Amino acid sequence: MTNDELKIYFMKYILSVCLLTALFSCEENYFKYKVEITRIADSCENKEVSLNITSNIDGRRYEFNKCLPDNYDERNCEVRRSHDSVFVRFKNVPVQSTTSKVTLDIDTWPIYNYITIDDVTFVVIGAGN
Repeated sequence: MTNDELKIYFMKYILSVCLLTALFSCEENYFKYKVEITRIADSCENKEVSLNITSNIDGRRYEFNKCLPDNYDERNCEVRRSHDSVFVRFKNVPVQSTTSKVTLDIDTWPIYNYITIDDVTFVVIGAGN
């Protein structure tokens, strides 16, 4: 190969690497969630008040107990993202009769710093999503 051919080959190589780097560094915003509600007690007495958070490569998992109607459905739970916060609202809860375990999986990019469950806001600190 001549000197000019080497320069052209090198320039093509550098251009290819730059284009691939630019392509793979573009990240789109996304927001995915899954809610599971499991009845664990017949009444709301002695309800354990705690929020367990597990962070991993797939996002964050929140586990907590909540007083909900006996036949409460996951579709009544509204989960949305706004700026650096995630909002969780349990809609249509007129009668709270049973204790349910709520498991909420959230996978979103970019990372968020706050989660509000009904009217209680938590600061989320830890590994990224």
